[in-house]
Amino acid sequence: HGLTPFQAFVTGLASRVGVGNIAGVAIAIAIGGPGAVFWMWVTAVLGMSSAFIESTLAQLFKVRDSNSKQFRGGPAYYITQGLRSKTFGVIFALALIFTYGFVFNSVQINAIANASSHAW
Repeated sequence: HGLTPFQAFVTGLASRVGVGNIAGVAIAIAIGGPGAVFWMWVTAVLGMSSAFIESTLAQLFKVRDSNSKQFRGGPAYYITQGLRSKTFGVIFALALIFTYGFVFNSVQINAIANASSHAW
């Protein structure tokens, strides 16, 4: 079975809001002062723009699976189809596997470890 629209929405929302958005704001203001808020707004506008473009490309280049009749897509698909470069699509997919498998987890673990060490 596939995801319901609500499950897809909540999963997308969870990937956008996380420990990095909470701890990152606190660290930026602590190190950079109140002026850091302006630059966070600037980067937020750029981030929203790139998220919109990524979502649009994912809708344009999605593929219907012939067996399950569900859609498949994402960055690896639109890189492979839009840029017509299967090699770059595979490299991007492998980079995402590494990043989500190791790098993002270490950010979460570091935030939990710091919070625990300061609490006890």
